[in-house]
Amino acid sequence: MDSRHKINFYQDRNFGDIITVTFDFIAQNIQIILRLLLRVAMPLLVLGFIITGLSFYQIVAHNGGISRGWMSFVGILIFIAGMFLYYFSIMYMMLEYDRVEHPDQIDLSRIWHNTLKHLKRFLGVSILTALIITFSYLFFILPGIILYVFFSMVYQVIVFEDAKASQALSRSFGIVGGNWWRTFFLTLILILIQILFNYLADAPVYLAAMFGLIDFSGSISAFNQNLPLYKWILYGIYFFIQYIILVILGIISVIGTTFLYFSIREQKENAGLIREIEAIGTHSNEEDDYDY
Repeated sequence: MDSRHKINFYQDRNFGDIITVTFDFIAQNIQIILRLLLRVAMPLLVLGFIITGLSFYQIVAHNGGISRGWMSFVGILIFIAGMFLYYFSIMYMMLEYDRVEHPDQIDLSRIWHNTLKHLKRFLGVSILTALIITFSYLFFILPGIILYVFFSMVYQVIVFEDAKASQALSRSFGIVGGNWWRTFFLTLILILIQILFNYLADAPVYLAAMFGLIDFSGSISAFNQNLPLYKWILYGIYFFIQYIILVILGIISVIGTTFLYFSIREQKENAGLIREIEAIGTHSNEEDDYDY
């Protein structure tokens, strides 16, 4: 990890700057980002994928019943839980990065502790947000999209402002207010970047299939009852790698949205300046304590 240049979060940035600093942050902290993936998310990701894969194999290859379908659903839930746990830990890693003097001082155990400590808040705000947005989608798609953007910073509010679930919803609404289009377009750009990288990661498979080097199109439809067991295993490995790549690419949106969160706060509230003033006051009080 490069400790020579610590990125300042409290800075108003335009679209290009936010995208640039997002990739700069990932490049600078790639080691700890991958360590978090292995330690925090990978056990759940592997377990979820194995359960889903085995149930899918039983359904397709051996005409498994509806119980196998429920088993597959449980596996998917476990996989999603691992993915979101990873994203929460990434935000707490950013919190630690902002607090420490040098990036190499980031403590993985502290990140894990904070992630687990506030897991109920994340779960609560996720359920509330999902219910509100889903209810809006039942009437029209547009209200759902509007609310999704307004609530897109609830997790950042929980992490960086230590807010509770109910407070996070209203606070996110207030932060995005007046910056809805800015948030919407940045979210869209980050998603498109992730899609592009995902296609680039899959390019070797598509090229090999195009030239007849493999008989696999990368589609779920490749699985059937007549497929040999070794191909089930090989294709399963391929899909697992593909999904892990998707999980890793998801941090682009998480980190990019976090930098937008700080950018809007700096624009609206001068949060960085207030923080510096408070730090000066704290430092002055500490000096006074040593005066005799």
